[in-house]
Amino acid sequence: MLPLSQQTFNKTCGFILVFTACCKLVSIAFVYNKFKVADPFFSFATSRAITLAAVVLELFTAFLIFRSKNGKLKSISIAWISNLFLVYRIGLWSVGYEPGCACLGYYAESWLAISSSLHVDWILKAILCYMLAGSIFYLCANNKRSKAQC
Repeated sequence: MLPLSQQTFNKTCGFILVFTACCKLVSIAFVYNKFKVADPFFSFATSRAITLAAVVLELFTAFLIFRSKNGKLKSISIAWISNLFLVYRIGLWSVGYEPGCACLGYYAESWLAISSSLHVDWILKAILCYMLAGSIFYLCANNKRSKAQC
């Protein structure tokens, strides 16, 4: 049985991933024209294709979090998707893309009542840090527990 803190962490990450996936889907449905342009980092694909790929990855990871009984698999999947998000953000920064990541899509700011995309970007950076640091922490904690039981 996982510690309560790890169970809570896993569930919050799962809900975050489902929420952000839904925001992306709503944005694609209502602001279709903004997603027709090439993605700033993956220039071979449209923003729509990359956003849909992110939705699939987020929902798959959330499915693993909610359905798996393996605590280590949950932590690995959260660390995996967090690293993907981090690499994408570093990629945007490396190509000089200034507006930040449209992680919630373009429509989300208006219906979430957040004043600017800069605020959304900082909130999502904090969430990324939470997911990445928490998953690494619980991977290390699970590793210590399994070594102690040997």
